[in-house]
Amino acid sequence: MSFSAGPVALLRRCCGVLAILVIAGWIANPITGVHRPARAVPTFAALLQEAAARDSTSAVVIGSSVVRHHFRTDVLDAETDWVWHNLGLSASFPPESYALAEAFLNSPAAEGVELMVLDLLPFEQPHPENARHLRRTWYLNGNALGASLRALPWSTDVERAWASGQTFLSSAIARLFGWTRTEAWSPAPSASLSGRQRGWTPLDTLVPRTDALHWARQDFLVGPEERLAGLRAEARDFDFRASGVAPDPCIHWTCPPAEVGYHLERMAAIREAASERGIRCVFLFQMLWGTNGCVYFDALHRWGPADVIELMGTAGAGPHASRAHHYDATHLTPSGATLASRALALQLSPAP
Repeated sequence: MSFSAGPVALLRRCCGVLAILVIAGWIANPITGVHRPARAVPTFAALLQEAAARDSTSAVVIGSSVVRHHFRTDVLDAETDWVWHNLGLSASFPPESYALAEAFLNSPAAEGVELMVLDLLPFEQPHPENARHLRRTWYLNGNALGASLRALPWSTDVERAWASGQTFLSSAIARLFGWTRTEAWSPAPSASLSGRQRGWTPLDTLVPRTDALHWARQDFLVGPEERLAGLRAEARDFDFRASGVAPDPCIHWTCPPAEVGYHLERMAAIREAASERGIRCVFLFQMLWGTNGCVYFDALHRWGPADVIELMGTAGAGPHASRAHHYDATHLTPSGATLASRALALQLSPAP
């Protein structure tokens, strides 16, 4: 079959598969628990239990390792009017991060919470090697699967979209019938959690690691000043785009409409779900990766600067000034986390 016929053929198959998934999932979910974080992502389930056990929690921040390691609950407590819990989970990208936000909103941990900050990262297309990991499939119910398929680059890269679509489908089927292994990522045995504070986990450069962060650290140390100079230049470029001087702030960026639309649709649904529980939802953009800049400007236009904030420009780039603040090119040390936490607090609680 040629790739030009791929999308049509896949659409026909999707209709049948989605119908089967909806019916079978409705029947099997109460029995298997395949959609439940407690089974699929026990690390996140433990964070929810911790947050629920503390009646004083009034704000949470959700995202990947750049949340888990970046936002100090003690600093946020001191700099804002809320009491915080960090719900960051390493390697959590959309679609999963949206599912985790929904899981929080549907959990007892949301009781009494006034503010949810959700960190935004680009949509992650599936990897065949992870297709059978429950960690990478648990959120693929009928609605999530359909939305993910629509977000693929059918108009620009049919071959890639076709391959990703097949992986999404096989992942959903594998999950449904229990052909999945446990969580794909777990904390490295050598990684110290001694400084952990309500979900925030510091990255100590003196503690040996055996996970991916070890290699990211080694790569960063090859040329740290060049990496930091690149981050500062990127922040200045973002500032220029955000200043209003450029007629199109997204010029020379790749902004695929399907993927950007996917994010805005999921964000709107999460805002509505949060509102129903009396929780203010704020979207945070830290990393200028992939489509993040495009999504940021569209979201800012739709929901305004109070609920769409960023640390991608120089105003939030304090950690980029010093090598001591960086564990690697992406993650921050405790001193860098202090600066990032203060920058977030300032965005949430602007001076009158």
